[in-house]
Parts: sequence; structure tokens; C-alpha cells
Amino acid sequence: MIFYLAPGHVTDGLFILIPSKNCWIAGDYLSNIEIPFVDDNLNDYILTLTKAQSILDQYKEITILITGHGDLAVSRMEIQNRITNDSFYLKSLGNKDDEKVDHLIKNTVFTQ
Repeated sequence: MIFYLAPGHVTDGLFILIPSKNCWIAGDYLSNIEIPFVDDNLNDYILTLTKAQSILDQYKEITILITGHGDLAVSRMEIQNRITNDSFYLKSLGNKDDEKVDHLIKNTVFTQ
């Protein structure tokens, strides 16, 4: 098992990879049913999603993502989509452009 600190949602967030099982446990990150909640620090959350992208790029065998909320992701494409959507959402919040955020919320598609 490989552990990564994942601050942003909370200060003590954690990613756990189990490469031998092609599995990534993401805790409260990368849910398909809820927006990213920032209970700690927006910039740290964005950096954690950058780390998530690096993890996905580095560990080509990872095909299963287990989240604390929502459904399993069972393909690399689905994991990538979650990283991309959450990153876009959080960066939009950082821009403090209410019109962009409203557009994003109205047009975000969550898979079930």
C-alpha cells in the first residue's frame, strides 16, 4: 500500500493506493454524487487534485477508485473525468467569478 497526504477537504486527508489490486481509495475526494467541499483550504485542495492527476498518470494499472461518498469508479476514464470536473469546479471558485460558478453548477453532470 502507498499512502499520500491529501489536504484541502480536511487537513488530514489521505489517499491510499493498492497497486497489486489496481485500486485507489480516495476518501472524501472524487465523488460522483457531490461537489468538492472545502472544509480546510482551497489552494491545498487544488494541489491535492494536481497530485491525484500525477498519481493517475504514474500508476497506469489503477482502474478502480473507491470514494467515501458515491459510487466506485471502474475505469481510468471515469477517474480522469472526476479529477477534471473537480479541478475545474475548484479553480472556478478560486476565480470568484459568480457567473462562472453558477454556470458550472447548472451544467455539472454527476454519473450514477
